[in-house]
This record gives sequence, C-alpha cells and structure tokens, in this order.
Amino acid sequence: MDHRYEFDYFYGSQSEQFSFFRLPNVIVRDDRFKKLSSDAKILYGIMLDRMSLSRENKWVDSENRVYIIFTLNDVMKEFECCKRKASTLMSELDMKSGIGLIEKKRQGLGKPDLIYLKNFIVPKDYSQSNAEETPDENKEKVLPMLGQFLFSIRNYILP
Repeated sequence: MDHRYEFDYFYGSQSEQFSFFRLPNVIVRDDRFKKLSSDAKILYGIMLDRMSLSRENKWVDSENRVYIIFTLNDVMKEFECCKRKASTLMSELDMKSGIGLIEKKRQGLGKPDLIYLKNFIVPKDYSQSNAEETPDENKEKVLPMLGQFLFSIRNYILP
C-alpha cells in the first residue's frame, strides 16, 4: 500500500495559521541535555506549551510556582505509545530518576500529580550556593547562560 499523499502548497497568509510547541535550542544543543532522548525533549516542549495555559488559568501554588497536570495517559495520547514508553519519557525528565527538568507532587486520593517544570536556564545551585559571592562574580557565571537562552529564543520574539 502506498502511503504517499499529494499535499497542496501553502498560499499567502495560510503559512501563519499554525501554533507551534516551544522547544528551546538550549534543550537540543546544550551538553547538559545531550543524554535526553529526542522524544523526552519534545515532551518537555509540549509541557512548556501547557505551562503557558496553566499560567493563564492561574494554576499556581502558594509559592507562586506554576504547575501543570499532565498524566501518563496524556503522554500516551501525544506520542501514540504504550504506558511503558510514556513512563520512560516522564522518568527521563523527572528530578528523582532523570535529569531534573520536572518535579512531580502527589495530590493523593486518585487525583493526578501536579507537575512543576524546572527553569533550565539558571540551575538552582547558582542562585543558592553562590549567594555569598559578590554580584559581579555571580553575574560572570549566569550571564553566559542567559545570553545563550536569549539567542535561542530570538526567533520567537523577532519578526
């Protein structure tokens, strides 16, 4: 059976009709994330997209941290995969068994976990362990990361 289709071209303003998942260049290119599978990186991008919706709906905790609800069933649906693969993808991102890009908080009573996405730009140890450093010393460590992030999102903010 031939699975080739004849698709039409995009004309005029049709090219602007789609929304896209955010997958920052840093997640793809930075050495810290090289061991993540491509699917885990895409999942994180999907979760980033979901986080903006959560923020609009004011899904924040008492510490003003935005959370999402994204179940294994959601992962299975997005990737058209079995529960085992969905669990593996979540584990790659989790702070307990993976790289630490997400943190799950159990709600109990059959409710889904709350998922907090971690800020991949400035690691937590920079802000906590370097608190005793002078602002100039801390700036020398953080500014290159921030520059890399801004470079990676330039396509989102520049026309």
